[in-house]
Amino acid sequence: MAINTDKFMAKFKGGARPNLYRIECPILPSEFAILCKTSQLPGADVGVIDKKFLGKQLKIKGDITYPDLSVTLELDVNDPVRTALELWLADPSLKATISVFQLDKDGNDIMHYEYLYAWPSSMAAIEQGQDSSDTISEYTVTFPYNEWLRIK
Repeated sequence: MAINTDKFMAKFKGGARPNLYRIECPILPSEFAILCKTSQLPGADVGVIDKKFLGKQLKIKGDITYPDLSVTLELDVNDPVRTALELWLADPSLKATISVFQLDKDGNDIMHYEYLYAWPSSMAAIEQGQDSSDTISEYTVTFPYNEWLRIK
């Protein structure tokens, strides 16, 4: 069967671009969305239970686990986001919903995920160096969460 380019182009809408996203967290200052250099749409891992039955190895669906959300942030002068994250790290009871939106080229939401009961478990050190000119300092924050929901 030959590939029909016209049919393909009629169905393919241009693809989702990884640089078109927005991230929000009600606990953090609004600068969080601006300073967030990288984020992720969620993944999931389903465990496998191996069960022998009548001489066969059966695979049974196990529990679902969610890999942590990892974001990379750029450091700004007098950065309110890092300050807020440092305070949040010190409060073990504080959890929040983090929303990540995939955007189209016009800035409209095409996908919306919510990471429920998220909290920062680690904040990476910021490397300093004499040879690091013409760059903006960055750091990574890891957020475990209980589950994610696709809203849109």
